[in-house]
Amino acid sequence: MSRSLGVPAVSVVAAAAMVWGCSIGPAPLSAQLPDRIRTGIVVEDYSVDAGLDFESIRQLSVPVVAEWSWAGRGHLTVASGWTEVRLGLPGSVERVVSGPLDAEARLRWALVRDRLDLMVTGSLPTGTNRLDEPDLLLVGLLANDLFGFSTPSLGSGGSLGVGLGGAGGVGAASLGWAVHGRLPFSYQPVAGSDDRVRAGSEIRLRVGLQSPLGRRTSVSAALVASLRNRDELNERPVNRVGHRVAGYVSVDVPVSRTVLNLWGSGVVRSDPAFEPSVVGAAFIPRGHFWSAGGRWVLGVGSRLRIEPQVEYRSATAATDASGLELESLGGLWKAGARVRRGWGRDSWLVLDGSGSFGSIRNDAADVDTRGMRIALYLEWTR
Repeated sequence: MSRSLGVPAVSVVAAAAMVWGCSIGPAPLSAQLPDRIRTGIVVEDYSVDAGLDFESIRQLSVPVVAEWSWAGRGHLTVASGWTEVRLGLPGSVERVVSGPLDAEARLRWALVRDRLDLMVTGSLPTGTNRLDEPDLLLVGLLANDLFGFSTPSLGSGGSLGVGLGGAGGVGAASLGWAVHGRLPFSYQPVAGSDDRVRAGSEIRLRVGLQSPLGRRTSVSAALVASLRNRDELNERPVNRVGHRVAGYVSVDVPVSRTVLNLWGSGVVRSDPAFEPSVVGAAFIPRGHFWSAGGRWVLGVGSRLRIEPQVEYRSATAATDASGLELESLGGLWKAGARVRRGWGRDSWLVLDGSGSFGSIRNDAADVDTRGMRIALYLEWTR
């Protein structure tokens, strides 16, 4: 029988990895200011017509990301933040969950400069990873690919990972690759219950390509394959091995003094699985997700950029436990714009806003949904 590691083990192991990463530079991090800080406020709000188990969901997030670099050889990223989710239920009932997020760290260290990197990742369970049973509806909604919440994770049991990555030239193209293994730790997602959930350990392989396409056009593509072991409930396997393949392609086309960016992405999930990166243990069925969109980058002077954009998202999922048949979960259109304004010598203010409309499939009916997203970010570079 496998042995699940709980919160104390996570705290010791992941904290040790983070402290080690914070002490290998020219000076301890306590004596260094971050080279870059990104923070902001993000508000996302969706409402639906009658016919579903909820009427609205709203999330307010305050992400904080700090980065350190050492002479081009090492790079450390530490991220956390705070979030609040409000779920509106029929009958004017509202459920609210708020609190800090997990603290996550990623260290990249060049073993062979510009050729081979070592990666160490870890997360501490500082977020909200236990919910009252009436709040469990939040789990599936935050994990819904159609909405695409910017902060789908409020808490987990923590994890530890290690990997290798490299890059090189192939003719005029640049090719990159990475392989990464991650070990999640168990936790109790439901308040008042002793049940412990642990997502299966995962190996992820990524291959990326960037190449010119013609005289001025360029293309970027990436493929990520994830192989995951069995998820566990109280140290017992609860579902088949989960496999996931994600792809992304992007084309940049110069138009006069502007750039038109067209892109598409897709995810194929071959088996059901628990999703560890959301509040509690969301059960995600077998299914597919894809999206496509365009962005027009308009430069107004050297310190102002305006980027109108449009996107369509669609998802399918298994209709029953057998997973043999897939049905549409709905589709969602998003349209908006991003404005980047230089502030000071090396800092930026970013205003990002969009509106959305579409439908969510419920049994044999389509339920209309609409929403909005507005975000204000500050990016400061030392």
